[in-house]
Amino acid sequence: MIRALRKKLWIYNHGNKRIESGSLASQLLGILYPENKKTVAELCNDTKKNVKRTLQKLKKRHLVTQNTQDWTYSLTDLGIWFAISHKLGVSFVELCALACACCVQQRYASSGKIGFYMRSTFEGIFKEYYSKRYIELVFSSLISKGFAAKYVKKTLRIYPKTCEDLMVTYGEQFRRLESWLDELQENELDVFSKILDGLEIVVQ
Repeated sequence: MIRALRKKLWIYNHGNKRIESGSLASQLLGILYPENKKTVAELCNDTKKNVKRTLQKLKKRHLVTQNTQDWTYSLTDLGIWFAISHKLGVSFVELCALACACCVQQRYASSGKIGFYMRSTFEGIFKEYYSKRYIELVFSSLISKGFAAKYVKKTLRIYPKTCEDLMVTYGEQFRRLESWLDELQENELDVFSKILDGLEIVVQ
């Protein structure tokens, strides 16, 4: 039952939706970032490839949406966040931690204080999807990639200048991602309820 439950949980965990850097999917996200709208024909012309199948896959994964009035494709919030993660060379889960840490630090800095992002806070969001060890590796990766300084083991602090530059470029998107993560945590019980309803026969 636990294995079946975790398999269902992956559906709600966008961190497990991987897009290879340099792939056609990654290229399409880059072309559409942040708010470009293009038809299939325009995207085929831009990439010199047939993009129909890839666009359908991206749409199914909620990374792009199609306007039924002019049939153009554009990025969803999730698609924008994935495009940013590719630009920064981090995974989506690493971007979540980076965005939250930057937002926390900016709020503290506005009142003249030094802010740290607690790993326990991040674990509270993803505890049902990832092990504590995996989340620890996410924080360590941001340090090794040069975004954060190593302070206390269970906290994350982005270099002040790096945080400032990131918030200037991606501040609005980081705040939206932080809000989305808050909603993800608030809706956790509803997610589990839907999953358990679908596993009713298995549970019995």
